[in-house]
Amino acid sequence: MTAIIQCLLFILFLKLCYTTSEHHSITTASSPNFTSILGPKLVDGHGNETSLSSLTQTSRYYTVHFALFFTAQWCLPCRYFTTALTSVYSQINRKRGKKFYVIVVSRDESEDLFREYSRHLPASWFRVPFEEGGKREDLARAAAAVYPPTLTILDRTLRVVNGNARRGLMADRHAKRYPWG
Repeated sequence: MTAIIQCLLFILFLKLCYTTSEHHSITTASSPNFTSILGPKLVDGHGNETSLSSLTQTSRYYTVHFALFFTAQWCLPCRYFTTALTSVYSQINRKRGKKFYVIVVSRDESEDLFREYSRHLPASWFRVPFEEGGKREDLARAAAAVYPPTLTILDRTLRVVNGNARRGLMADRHAKRYPWG
């Protein structure tokens, strides 16, 4: 019985990944100001702060993208998607001339849930601190992230390249069409 439930949940996950939604379509022309929402510093999984400007001003010889990853511990499709994103993240960052940064935005209801889930994420991924609930909500609103998992790709100027990259990533596990825009 458990195997049947897992299969059904996986099918639901795939349906969510391969279905386009109107509320995920952000155009570059109407791109919100993610620079002001994110603020000057990002925090990685070790608690180390990094200047956002140092990441956006990476050498002009690099193609730089940021992924806003809206996820939650309670969300089973998020867990499946996290595995795929982790793999693609590694592949992209191994390529010469590419820098791909992931910024995790929790949709969890408690800090304990977020902390537990965060332990299973790569430490190099940045996190919006849970206590900054207003920032997390502003990012979700700006990225039209109605439900997790949502992946929004930004360029080095923090303008939206792809407001619904989850679908593209799931269809392109080798990142040949990255950033799926």
